[in-house]
Amino acid sequence: MVEPIYSEFNNTEILFRQKRLTSSENILTSTVQRLDDISSLFDGERIAFPLTVSEAGGAPQSVIASEEQLMIVLNGVVQTPGTSFEVQGENLVFAEPPQPAASVKYANVDFDTISTVDVSFANISGIFPTAGMIVVGSATSPATQMRVTNVIGDTIRGFICDNEGNPVTTNPGTFLTNELVNVTATGFSAFVTSVVPTVSQGLFIFGEKITAFDGDTATVESINLDSDSNQASGKLRFTIGQATTSFEIVSFTGVPTSYGTSATLTSTGYENRTNVPLVGGRGTGLTATWTVNSVGTIVSLTFDATNATGYVIGDSLSLPGGNSITVTITDIADAAPAADAFEVGKKYQFGPERFLINTLTTNNDSITVTVTRDVDTPPGTSFQASRSAGTPIYGTEVEVTNTITLSKTTGTYQSTPGLFSINIGDYIIAGESGVVARVTGVQDYTDPVTSNDIDRVIISGASTFFGLLFNRIPSTTYPNVVIDDISKSQVSIVDFDDNLTSNNTDFPTEFINNYVIAYNNLVGGPFQQDEILRNFKLDYGSNSGNFIAGESAKVKKLTLVDRIGEGFFNYGQNIRTRDTKAEVISYNAALKTVYLGKTGRSKRNGQDYFQFTFNAGASLNTYNEKFGTACLALSPGTSPHTFVSGVADAITAGSGATGTFTAAAGTTYDPFSGNMVIEIGAHT
Repeated sequence: MVEPIYSEFNNTEILFRQKRLTSSENILTSTVQRLDDISSLFDGERIAFPLTVSEAGGAPQSVIASEEQLMIVLNGVVQTPGTSFEVQGENLVFAEPPQPAASVKYANVDFDTISTVDVSFANISGIFPTAGMIVVGSATSPATQMRVTNVIGDTIRGFICDNEGNPVTTNPGTFLTNELVNVTATGFSAFVTSVVPTVSQGLFIFGEKITAFDGDTATVESINLDSDSNQASGKLRFTIGQATTSFEIVSFTGVPTSYGTSATLTSTGYENRTNVPLVGGRGTGLTATWTVNSVGTIVSLTFDATNATGYVIGDSLSLPGGNSITVTITDIADAAPAADAFEVGKKYQFGPERFLINTLTTNNDSITVTVTRDVDTPPGTSFQASRSAGTPIYGTEVEVTNTITLSKTTGTYQSTPGLFSINIGDYIIAGESGVVARVTGVQDYTDPVTSNDIDRVIISGASTFFGLLFNRIPSTTYPNVVIDDISKSQVSIVDFDDNLTSNNTDFPTEFINNYVIAYNNLVGGPFQQDEILRNFKLDYGSNSGNFIAGESAKVKKLTLVDRIGEGFFNYGQNIRTRDTKAEVISYNAALKTVYLGKTGRSKRNGQDYFQFTFNAGASLNTYNEKFGTACLALSPGTSPHTFVSGVADAITAGSGATGTFTAAAGTTYDPFSGNMVIEIGAHT
């Protein structure tokens, strides 16, 4: 244990002296333990983490300690106890969430869609409910209940539910017109005016945001749309001509009948094996038996396809063990397609050409169809052509499924805090398509090319964590503290012998800055030692006029999150909430910030609370405005105006006449006709 000593007037060195310890002090002060790494728990949202120490091969043990007994290092920077972190019970609590790893989590999610209704109301009071709350009716027994999924204006969308908040699928019931409903949590109450079932195909939109009732979010990466064109339904048994309308179709998958290897069987390292399943391919059940010589080279290789099914010509398989000899399926036995693979009256496709099946006959190892070829072809175009044996045939129907792929990005400057937390049993609401569903399964995403499970893609690492526990009784004399950054220490000049020499041997040789700040209009002064000065600077543009000293300025801005849709806010647009609207004067897309001008209360439909009525011909004049888009034009009056006197020599003669004149008493102006009669008095 050491105590630091600062050398006199030298802020570039720290000297240490040994503190003598008694035997008992050594026991109490010499134990230092490394805290368990908690960086894997950083999610950008959490601030409290378990404080544990794991001995070699042992389970983590909780630690109770004070901040002064810990040295915590995040990203190589020692954190200040009591400021950057504190200890609460057995937890280490940071002032701010540590930065998580920048990563993308992918998952395949199975779901069941839920039917929803839109309920409109009148005589509304209280605060509208939020997603997940339950609206309770009063006209039936038991009362009809609806779990809220969204609120749009005065309309609440949700699904009829039971007392546990789960959807009712059998005789769900509904609200009655003029039925009084309420939400206890927010004090909301209103009368039902209409109940309309929500129209939805259950199809999610690529890239849309989904939100669970507990606030967890994710993004749709792959929608729930499946096409018959993803997998061949069958293939041509024989080559057909351009005009052929009857042909045989066999299964695209089947039992292997011939094989090839990637190279001669010269690889070494194998052992004699019998009925070993081959690895890879789309099918299952194919096994191989081989014998080897003294160096492990295969000298005899046979295959058993007795239980094989589902293989495709071109499938590549490998022999387990040894140096990975590859086996390729070169042919499969002909077999009739599955019973539901082809149907009369449906359209199918080989190459770019579509055909319609008119009749279908099932044979022992194939089906025979008569077809109408080249259907659904644009006028003036034909795709009808000869087709080779083995040409794959695909379906043309598209189906909405109950599986989507979701992702959650964390640790980037645009991502929302928290890790992927969509679990079985969660209810999810789509932000754009409006689909509401209950999650029935969550699996790791499988890459369609490599067939490997992908749990998470790491973009950059999380904050690093290192912690030490000084397991001793805290000492008020020698506490564990973070030493000040001595590179920024303040220098005090205390020893001058005269006023002629700029410095002497006691003065440090460090570079010293002297800042002089001029100020005025001091309020509440004078300044005190160790006070902190702050300088506020405001950048602005598109100003009308100039600011003057002492003038007040206000900046009203609105920062956005979870934006829906595309585009930009423009100058002059109006935006509104339920009871407020404001004029857009500027928009910063990078900062997602809207700068607001005139702001005021409004009705729910955006109308002003106060309507102005102009009387006696007063109106808004858009021709002579000085500021904004119009000025107020007052009524021209109801009777002629009579002038008492005029400005001297304000009238100048023209059109051959000369001289100046003054309008005399009696000059009149009629605002209705626009005629002015000028009395100019005596003249020549």
